[in-house]
Amino acid sequence: MSRLEESGVTERYRQGQARIGARLSALVLGSWRRTFRPTDIQGSAAEWIDDVMPAVRESRGRSRRLSGAYVRIIRALSIGSTLPPLDAEGPTLNATTLGDLADDFADELDEPRRRYDNGPTRVLIDADDGWPDSDRESEDRRATVSLSVTGPVRVRRYANELDQRGRLDDPDFLRDLARITDEAGASAAGAAGREALMGGRDLVHGLAETDSRIIGWARVPDEDPCWLCSMLASRGAVYRSELTARFRNTGRRRFDPEAPDQYHTNCQCVPVPIYSRTDWIPPESLRYQRDWLRVTNGLGGAEARAAWRQYITAQRRERRANT
Repeated sequence: MSRLEESGVTERYRQGQARIGARLSALVLGSWRRTFRPTDIQGSAAEWIDDVMPAVRESRGRSRRLSGAYVRIIRALSIGSTLPPLDAEGPTLNATTLGDLADDFADELDEPRRRYDNGPTRVLIDADDGWPDSDRESEDRRATVSLSVTGPVRVRRYANELDQRGRLDDPDFLRDLARITDEAGASAAGAAGREALMGGRDLVHGLAETDSRIIGWARVPDEDPCWLCSMLASRGAVYRSELTARFRNTGRRRFDPEAPDQYHTNCQCVPVPIYSRTDWIPPESLRYQRDWLRVTNGLGGAEARAAWRQYITAQRRERRANT
């Protein structure tokens, strides 16, 4: 039997969250192609939103539950204690085992349960700590706005521009409108995937207010992150004081390229909770830390970000050329 370790658990977690986002994106795009009509933007947009929102809610819930199972097991591996089950009602046990936590995690991943040689390890449950609440109405409003802006609103804006140059019986006009509709559908599908994964991301970041043992986060990117994601991953551990101060001083969630809680459309990064200054840090973050110091030596602010963007873009282009 193998041992349950932080690195393996985290990679399974990242991949599981990516699958949740990808499945929802595919579903939303399929609904867009069936439902949305650029000749009836207002009517078909409402029909499309009504069609996909139940799936958005379900995927957001899955992402949240997966993050909850992940936090419970990663906390246990790090400091030997864990949180009560997510959304538990009534009294809970005062202890569990690594094996039980691993089973819950596998269930959320839709994976077969595995046996581990450290599975019988006893883990205390910290009943005084808990989980942040979720505001489902606010999350629904955010998702509706995101889907509308990236999908129907985008088509309407470009259709109005095209209408100044063509007519509905003009083949060129119709061809351009079809292209714009396809592009907007892909954009909205990506936005839906992002909204799904925010269920888990918001849960992890919200632990700043509810889990007394958490000290910060690290960002785990996918295998080919963009310049922004790799830059944020290069920060390593971001401590809770920075994130809580940012929320209190600026509110959520204007885009800030330096903010540790920023996630763009089609981003597959996940936040990893840090419970000890000796915790495992993803090797990708350590590599990006070294590269950042070398690439941005003597630079700061926008100049440093520009140099990093150029460096990462060149690396990604080279990887694609070699595959």
